[in-house]
Amino acid sequence: MRNAAQRTIVFIARAIAVECRIITSDDIGGLVVEGQEFRNYSPEERMKKIDLIRVMARSSPFDKLLMVQWPKEKGHVVAVTGDGTNDAPTLKEADVGLSMGIQGTEVAKSHQFLTPLLELLLFSLYHLRAG
Repeated sequence: MRNAAQRTIVFIARAIAVECRIITSDDIGGLVVEGQEFRNYSPEERMKKIDLIRVMARSSPFDKLLMVQWPKEKGHVVAVTGDGTNDAPTLKEADVGLSMGIQGTEVAKSHQFLTPLLELLLFSLYHLRAG
């Protein structure tokens, strides 16, 4: 059984996901899992649950890589964001890798795909809006 701190972190992750509209407050099918829980699933469990998982809290770089590999195994197109050196393998594995631009490390940026285009688009929209 999880301790109180772990339950709190999952609760906070779920609340943030609701606020960002990743899941709805009544979304009982969308799972919020911890990285360790996901990592410890058997291959059969992982394959069965991968389509239900919406948020993964407290995850290691290896957990993130698994989270990209399993949907791809099922034929899904996978996009992922990352900003650090430890995110580079996951960014590279994803069909679309988005590094966090200026804030990201050079290693992460070297494995991203769309960030320069998105930064240009956001920059342009900002200036259009500002007049």
